[in-house]
Amino acid sequence: MQFLNDFKLALDKKKLKNQISFTITGKVIDENQIKEKLGSNLPESVRSMFLSFNGLKIDHPRFFEILEFSNVELLDNRFLFFARMDGTQRICFDLSKLNSASEWDI
Repeated sequence: MQFLNDFKLALDKKKLKNQISFTITGKVIDENQIKEKLGSNLPESVRSMFLSFNGLKIDHPRFFEILEFSNVELLDNRFLFFARMDGTQRICFDLSKLNSASEWDI
């Protein structure tokens, strides 16, 4: 997906200018790992995100982390905990329904 490629390019550009500090933490995963854990009815952008960023940790200027896929958790059979801000704030997808763009809400 183009926006993921643009995001990667923006991260690399900022890293070269020492405006950001980040690491990709996980190993590359494949579609079968995603299907085994989440099934096949997930939005394309979510699937692409996990294939592109299996663990992304931004340390500077503010802490942000996309969890490694193996650490993604389903909470209350409704929320998919996939990222964290400032070390404590959980970011989740709401799996209960798709929005008007056929995506999960955050």
